[in-house]
Amino acid sequence: MSLLKAPRCLQRSVRIRKVGSKDQNTQRHALFVAFHFPPEASSSGVLRTLKYANYLIESGWRVSVLSVKEDAYEMTDATLTDQVGSHVTLYRTPYINSKTQLSIKGIYPSILALPDRWMGWKWWAVPQGVEIYRRDPYDLIYSTSPHATAHSIASALQKKMAVPWVMDFRDPWYEEPPEPGTPWLVHQYARKTEARYIQQANAVVSTTNELSDSFKRRYPQVSEKFCTIYNGYDETDFVHIEQKKEPQSSTFTMIHAGSVNDNFRDPRPLFDTLGKLINNGKLSAEEIRIEFYGPGQFAHSDAMAESIRQNELQSSVSFHERIPYHEALEKMAKADLLLLLQASEDTRSLIPAKLFEYLRTQTPVFALVQSGASSDLITNLSAGWAIDPKDPMALEEAVATAIELWRATHLAQNCCELGQIKQYSRQTLSKQLAQLFDSVVQTYREEVICRER
Repeated sequence: MSLLKAPRCLQRSVRIRKVGSKDQNTQRHALFVAFHFPPEASSSGVLRTLKYANYLIESGWRVSVLSVKEDAYEMTDATLTDQVGSHVTLYRTPYINSKTQLSIKGIYPSILALPDRWMGWKWWAVPQGVEIYRRDPYDLIYSTSPHATAHSIASALQKKMAVPWVMDFRDPWYEEPPEPGTPWLVHQYARKTEARYIQQANAVVSTTNELSDSFKRRYPQVSEKFCTIYNGYDETDFVHIEQKKEPQSSTFTMIHAGSVNDNFRDPRPLFDTLGKLINNGKLSAEEIRIEFYGPGQFAHSDAMAESIRQNELQSSVSFHERIPYHEALEKMAKADLLLLLQASEDTRSLIPAKLFEYLRTQTPVFALVQSGASSDLITNLSAGWAIDPKDPMALEEAVATAIELWRATHLAQNCCELGQIKQYSRQTLSKQLAQLFDSVVQTYREEVICRER
């Protein structure tokens, strides 16, 4: 590393946007600590933070966001940046990525990944958070993970600033058993640090009741801290989306948005089922089209190519680069069936954000999932099919049924009613978060008064 000029990621912090609210003095102020923020676009999880930051203003909370410099992001979408409200103040700081900057040929010791490879972000983020408070005091800190370094930053700021802290878990942090390949030191650090942070935080939010319940079982002595605020969809994103209610061509179209892999987002069980139907004469390869948008590297692997070839789906399956968010929504709305892949034991308690977008398009969902939060949501809303990919007979029956309904132009009826899904709008969920913030601040201030007496 040159001593004359630091790389871009280590250059000074940048304030991106200035608050312009006339009612600033009458509003409460929340500091969001979030690694993922537009234009970051590696997953739909970034929308959770973006939409909260935008809509909390309607409930009397203005938001400042503390994040990393944009060159930390591997995938970006400029159209997401355009959605950031003018009332949101964004601060970006330098960072260190242990994987790329502290490694030798991509290898680095576990101690440089505690809590994750972005631990070096904390060195700049904490001083920046202190400076933000000095200039524009905030009433509450909200941190969201992944990545867990955001919680580490928030913990340090909470101790320095003496304001309440709300943690948000979009995914689990400490898991038992750990993910394969997780170093022992990283796993033990996650176990101890998660427990310490949960004791310190004033409230802990997760994205499903199942995940909240798992926290309550692990930390029964502070079970009152845990609550659920789901991922959701933004109604304004669908204003100009034209939905397709019946097949418009002779081709049955399935769409999957997002990455695939050989673990829990594996489409090959579906390919095997389609291949069997083709061989049995129940389906023609020319009759079906399966489109993947932004599928990632595994889509181009030898294993994927072999599965497609064996099942005679070369003319049916296509992989496309990631497309802008609103273009993806339009394609979802015009599909006949939307494919969800989430089939591992450690994802049972999760509902991906894109499932709510799938539901809002009012296009039937075909999910390869184990029993759990996502399958329950799809079943309860009568929004399509939730099938365990390890049950080939059930999978074949479900695919055959969906195709027959499509041929009869009745497939579109297998979607949830709009009134059922509106409870998951970002506007509604942001109000729930604002209510939590109000309650946490009130309780915190009452506790401070009691201690001072």
